[in-house]
Amino acid sequence: GIRTAPPPADVGDRGVEAASTEEERQQQQLRQQQRAFDFVLREPPLCSLLHLGRRPRPRQDLRKTLSELRWCCSELRAANPDALEEPWLWAQREQAAGRLDDASLELEELVAVRLCASRGVELHAPLGRALLRSKETGWDAATGSRATGKHSPGGNHPPDVALWEHFAAELITGLEKLRRSKRESVDKLFCSFRVTRAEWSEHFEGRQGGSICFSGPTHASSASEQAHAEGLENDAEVGEEVAADGDTKPAVHKSGRLGVPEDSVQCLVEFDATVASQAVNVQSFATSATDAGSQKECWLLPPFVRGFIKEVQAMEETCGDRQRTAASGSGGGGGADAAAGRGARRFRMRVEGLRVHEPLKEVLEAPDECALAGSLLVGLHAAADLPSSGDGAPPRRPPSLLVCVSNCFRALSMCSAAKDPEAVETIWKGYLECLLEGVQTWKQIRDPNSRSVLGIARAAVHDVAVAATGVTKRALGCESCVNREAMEAEFARRRECNEELRANAVSVARQQVMALGLETLSDPEAFLRFLQHDPIKAFEAAPAAVQAFMEAEAAQRVLLFAKLMGLVAMAGSLLRGEAKVQAAFDAPLPLKEDISIADFAQHDFEADEDVDGSAAISACDGEASARRAVCLLQAQRLRLARTRLLVAGGAPDVGKTTLLREIFGFKHFVAGLSRTGQTEQITFALHPDGDERHRPVYAVDTPGFGDGERIHRNDMVRLLLGAGGWIPGGVTLLWVVKAGRHVRQEADDILRQMAADPRVSTLVVVTHVDNFFEERYREVGPQWRDGILQGVPHKDPRWKSERRKLMEELRSEVEEGVEGVVGRRLSSAPAPQGAGGTTSRELAFACLGGWMAATEENEEDEFAQSPPWPWARQELTEFFGILGRQELRTWFDTKLGI
Repeated sequence: GIRTAPPPADVGDRGVEAASTEEERQQQQLRQQQRAFDFVLREPPLCSLLHLGRRPRPRQDLRKTLSELRWCCSELRAANPDALEEPWLWAQREQAAGRLDDASLELEELVAVRLCASRGVELHAPLGRALLRSKETGWDAATGSRATGKHSPGGNHPPDVALWEHFAAELITGLEKLRRSKRESVDKLFCSFRVTRAEWSEHFEGRQGGSICFSGPTHASSASEQAHAEGLENDAEVGEEVAADGDTKPAVHKSGRLGVPEDSVQCLVEFDATVASQAVNVQSFATSATDAGSQKECWLLPPFVRGFIKEVQAMEETCGDRQRTAASGSGGGGGADAAAGRGARRFRMRVEGLRVHEPLKEVLEAPDECALAGSLLVGLHAAADLPSSGDGAPPRRPPSLLVCVSNCFRALSMCSAAKDPEAVETIWKGYLECLLEGVQTWKQIRDPNSRSVLGIARAAVHDVAVAATGVTKRALGCESCVNREAMEAEFARRRECNEELRANAVSVARQQVMALGLETLSDPEAFLRFLQHDPIKAFEAAPAAVQAFMEAEAAQRVLLFAKLMGLVAMAGSLLRGEAKVQAAFDAPLPLKEDISIADFAQHDFEADEDVDGSAAISACDGEASARRAVCLLQAQRLRLARTRLLVAGGAPDVGKTTLLREIFGFKHFVAGLSRTGQTEQITFALHPDGDERHRPVYAVDTPGFGDGERIHRNDMVRLLLGAGGWIPGGVTLLWVVKAGRHVRQEADDILRQMAADPRVSTLVVVTHVDNFFEERYREVGPQWRDGILQGVPHKDPRWKSERRKLMEELRSEVEEGVEGVVGRRLSSAPAPQGAGGTTSRELAFACLGGWMAATEENEEDEFAQSPPWPWARQELTEFFGILGRQELRTWFDTKLGI
């Protein structure tokens, strides 16, 4: 149940004369290696569904599932039937006694954990193999891309996989509840396993830096590394007996266990704290003291532990190893050479866990349009600001969030159709109308010139014939008896009703667009009329609009994003089945059945790397397209639930860009007072310790709000007002304030709206406090010198005391100004000692430029500013608790969960 992948190799330098076909081949090879590496780390569909609050649909209860598994799995057939029944009796007793009420485990979850915690039934190996098949169904694990043939999408996998998935869902859920309730932790865990020499060479040897996934649950221990190494040595010494002729034969351990084959390799795995944090101490779940051993702890890791192979080392050989090596004639170079070469039998492997953000529950439960809007916000701006690839490197892939959004719109356009007026059924004229149609007798009777008896008689005979003919045609259903005027009037009425339905559906989009409150969006009605005329064409055009956004100028991006938000509002309402939007479409939405593991497994959410529709999804029926659209939406929702944004906002020229650049090292951020240094648009930058797939954390730089020169910059900031609702709990507002006399600014109003959202965390950084103090001190200092401190030397403590009073006054002035905007008093704890003390802080002072930032290294720099007074830097730092780069980085990372 273990899968590994080597790290992507460097393509290497290519000469100028290298053929383009060779470059393409090397780029394709590197792309395949990257896909295989990422595939091992990819979250399996089972875990995705569990995070989304959905379980695989079991056809039966767990007891019947285990009964069926007994006939599918040889390990379970060999187990004692009482060993499978005992956990049910134990779980019922535990529930009756209420010993695990704090964890709120259900009966089947208790049974699953009990079975895996005990060693009476061998479940780990078959469960791991089945879950590995489940993850790789429809995939080529070597390249991380879609396979063909029997493993193609929709292909069948062994029937026992679905049974094991049912069991694994109960196990994973139970372990997660226990982990949250117990809150025990260790810094390091160890486990060991054996594989054949061929398997070791194929999957582990030379894989330093590669990815690894333990598909099944894993027993681990927190005992020391030396104790585990001694355990491996004891197993090796009793595992085989060396005969006089040099042959080996299996030995039997005193416990009855068969020994280790000659070509086997033993590996001691060391898990770091990231992996250890996922483990649960299940010692109390063991069936007997023998299962848990003499230890007080017995840790169990859940299925699908993912990480990186940081180191693989051969362990020192024992005397028994050297004897076996000498007997087999393969170790002539001595023990040291054998340990370093392929003859080594025991290895130590260090595994660093994959750090993944826990999904935010609020995002998982947010409306569908919020998931689409948040994905667009993050995906568009992260893609638009991707740094260009170097020469010879493969092109940068757009963020998977953006790919999911584009493909979701394509799937919606394929599964939906705008309702057209229904064809009007034939409306027939009435029999009386047909009888009287063409009758002229009454007309002639009223005409004084035609009142002769002969004329009236002739007209009567003619009318009888006409009436009879009309009635006969009506009875026979002739076309001349169709009431076309009534049919046209009915069709016009239905068309008018249909237009009204579309107008009601478009009102959702209109409301979303107008709620943005953009100054530059002067005429949104033209787009809304197009949307009402043909909404399906609008859905089809969404990927092209996404591509156009990435190539547009800043002002055009605002307008394109607003139009895409209108599409998002309509698409989200259609996906969740809002009545007034659904009434305008013919679509199998919302789905009658929830999505399943098979649905997730059949869709590759990251294979389609285009966003402009050049590799559109294959055509399929409406139901299949609808399921794909929902799966893509849920994939976005899960990715978005792990996203964290640090949004830097404030008035122009307060130091937002400088702050982010200096703290996170974003060299491509350009700051300054000149026109080239002004921030033109929203910029998303991935955190240096972030990961686009597993830990998407972005620092967001924004233009200064209140710029009257280019109003589209203000609209850029307004677009972020909805971020708190689209990613609830995942947005942190970093309000940068320039120290000084509080003056009402336009930025205060926009930031007040964002900070008032309870779903948004607020941090305030006050900059330029050095300039603020210097300006005031130069004003009041001479007054002190000629007044209360006349004749007092400058080194006298009374000067320092007065300066401290001035600092208190300045600090109070700044904090009152911030409180007036935010609406509450923010915590401004003193400067932390080391890395601690930053978790409760909400307001901090920073000076990353000017004379406060000067160091000894730039004393000879003629442009570096020197402190105006020798005591200034120390006293300001001590009083205001001014944070340096590393302290600010620690503060931000703590808030972002990095």
